[in-house]
Amino acid sequence: MTFDPEVAARFRARRRILNDAIVLTTRLLSLSFLPWPEEHAPLLGKLLMGAMAVTVVPMLLVWRCP
Repeated sequence: MTFDPEVAARFRARRRILNDAIVLTTRLLSLSFLPWPEEHAPLLGKLLMGAMAVTVVPMLLVWRCP
């Protein structure tokens, strides 16, 4: 098996996209630990579902083994 710098560069770019999505989702999920008024619960639920989509969609689109 030979080392291909182009494949390695594409893998690093994909990993960077996935890591950015994970960081963003973690930050959004941390909002769930804040005290929220009861009337904002639906907003929090939508925010958390969006956070999960922000992580899962890029993972499905860009993540492949090198």
